[in-house]
Order: sequence, then structure tokens, then C-alpha cells
Amino acid sequence: MGFTIREVIVIVSSDADLCDITVNFNINQFYEVSKCDLMNKFTNLFERILYICKIVKSEYVLFGYEPAGDDDMMLLKFNYGHIEIYNESLHSDYISNIVYEIVRSTTFN
Repeated sequence: MGFTIREVIVIVSSDADLCDITVNFNINQFYEVSKCDLMNKFTNLFERILYICKIVKSEYVLFGYEPAGDDDMMLLKFNYGHIEIYNESLHSDYISNIVYEIVRSTTFN
């Protein structure tokens, strides 16, 4: 099951100690997909992010609106095999509601 995202920008930046990889894309394309398909695709994406965290021993991965590193723009934090929800009371749009629903209702390995 693939996850097609159009117009993706990947930014890699690093200094002597840290490396940041930022993936930006237009969220409007997700409104073209049925809710069921979107939930399946995001669930698959979240499982892959958790897997990547394990294999590269990443401290965490942030998921949110740009800039996701800002406390009020972060939706999720993937951290050593689990997902933490952030700012549920601040974000109530269609996409963030689906994201929150997936994390609340899915057991990730």
C-alpha cells in the first residue's frame, strides 16, 4: 500500500553534531482522498516512522504543521516505539482530527 504525495520538498541540514531532515508537502491533496483511505495511509506512514526511529536510533521524530518544531504546531512526537499526542485542543481541522483518531485507536508495534 503506497502513499503518493505530490510536490514534496526534502530539506537536509546538519552541523557537526546533529542532522535535521524536513519533509514538506501541501496538505490540500489529502482532502482529495476518502477518510478510510487516508486513515489507512497515515497508519502505514506512522508505522514506517516508528520503524525508522528504531533502526536509526533516532531520539524522536516530530509530525505537525510547519514549523513542527514549534510547541503549538506539533501534532505528534514519535519516540522510542510510541507516539505522543500534542495540542489536540488547538488543532481541530479535518486532517489533524484524523491523525489524532488514528493514534488513539491503533496499537503500533
